[in-house]
Amino acid sequence: MIDTSILLLHAFHMPHIFGFLPILAGALAGLGAGALAAGTGMAAAIGISTGLSVAGNLMAGQKAADAHRKAAEATNDAATRQYHYDMAAWEMNKDRLKQQHDYTKQSIETKATNEERIAQYQDQLAQNRYNYDLQIRNREQQSLDAQFLKSNELYDAQTDLNTRTANDARDAEIIKYQELQYEAAFQNDKLLTDALISEGQTRARGQSGRTADKTAQTLIADRGIKQQMIAESVLSGARNTRSVLMEIAKDKEAADMAAFAAKMLDPGVLPEPLEPLEVPRSDFIYPEAPQEFDFGPQPVMGAMANVSAASDLGWATSIGGIANLAGGIIPKLL
Repeated sequence: MIDTSILLLHAFHMPHIFGFLPILAGALAGLGAGALAAGTGMAAAIGISTGLSVAGNLMAGQKAADAHRKAAEATNDAATRQYHYDMAAWEMNKDRLKQQHDYTKQSIETKATNEERIAQYQDQLAQNRYNYDLQIRNREQQSLDAQFLKSNELYDAQTDLNTRTANDARDAEIIKYQELQYEAAFQNDKLLTDALISEGQTRARGQSGRTADKTAQTLIADRGIKQQMIAESVLSGARNTRSVLMEIAKDKEAADMAAFAAKMLDPGVLPEPLEPLEVPRSDFIYPEAPQEFDFGPQPVMGAMANVSAASDLGWATSIGGIANLAGGIIPKLL
């Protein structure tokens, strides 16, 4: 006996040997017709009905196989489009990362350039301020040195004037005292001369005895009184001269002290302005160039559906019914 199920399965999978499925359906229909010609009325009816059922199942299987094949092709098309989209997005993401790296690097370089420009400007301002302060300091130092030199010159001139003034006053006072001494000497000489003249006149008049003695005593006493007055005048002049000389010395000392008080102190050396410090520069860290791991894994094609397997799945849903139906009918016809 022929196993119809195996026959149908081989016909479906090897149509180049067993022909196309509609041929099998026609054969089944022919079997039904043969049974009818053999005079079995019920069997003929069953054969016709079975042939029609098998043909319907074959058409349904064909449609299901086509549907599964189209679904598989649609899935593959979607996977292909998704793959191309993912590849394009991956490439664009690589370009974006590279562009971001370049932009970030340019931004940092621009910031570094601007900061360097500002720092140089601030350094120049600080240097200009230092130069200006140094010029002011040097001018002030020169002015103070000139004032101090002039003050010393004025002090020396003032003390020299004080010394000359004091010496002139001292000399004048000494000369005045000497003149007083000379005058006293002249007066004393005149007294001696007058006394001698008086004594000679007295002797010329021929006075003698007590009268002559009294006259001589009177002349001596008068001379002594006048000499005493001259001596007192000289002593008084000496005391006055000494007092004046002391006063002159005091005046000179006071004048020297006044000149010293007006003398300018030595200004010394003025401190120079502090040299400007260089404006500190910032350190910039540049981003590393994108590496392969920054781009992420390259997209891969999604799992592709097997079109033949999908078509076979459609056939498998109907082959069972066809085989069972044909397997159940053919033995009855045989």
